[in-house]
Amino acid sequence: MGRWKKDSTEHKIKQELQGRFLKQERLTNDDIVKEYFEPTSVYTALVAKAKVKGIIGSIKKEYAKDLIPFGAVSEFGEFGVPNTKEEYEFMGIRRYKLVKGIIKGSKIIIRAGAKAGLITAGSKSEVIPVPAIEEGKGD
Repeated sequence: MGRWKKDSTEHKIKQELQGRFLKQERLTNDDIVKEYFEPTSVYTALVAKAKVKGIIGSIKKEYAKDLIPFGAVSEFGEFGVPNTKEEYEFMGIRRYKLVKGIIKGSKIIIRAGAKAGLITAGSKSEVIPVPAIEEGKGD
C-alpha cells in the first residue's frame, strides 16, 4: 500500500516519474516542481518542493524493494537510475561517506558511554553488539 491514494495527483505524478526514471531521464527537484506543480507564489513553490521531496522519497523506497539503485546521480541534483560508471561512483561514494559519518558518530557515543561506565560495548556485548572500539581511533 502506497503513501497516497491511487487516484491522487501525487500518486499519478509518482507513477509517471517512475516510468521516466526507468527510461534513464534525469530530473531535479526544480524540474519536477515546474513541470507538475506550476507554482504561482513563494508559498505554493515551497509546498510543491515539499511534495516533490516526499514523492522522490517514496520512489527511492519502492525501487529499493526491487533492488534498483536510485537517487542523486550528479552534483547538480539530478535524480535517476544510474547507468554510467561516473553515476555509480558518485552514488556509491556519497552513500559511503554518509554511512562512514554515522558510524564515526556512533563510535564517539559508545566510547563516551563506556568510559563513563554507563554502557557495555565491545565485540561480545549484548547491550551494543558493535566491533570493539580501540582507544584513540577516530574512525
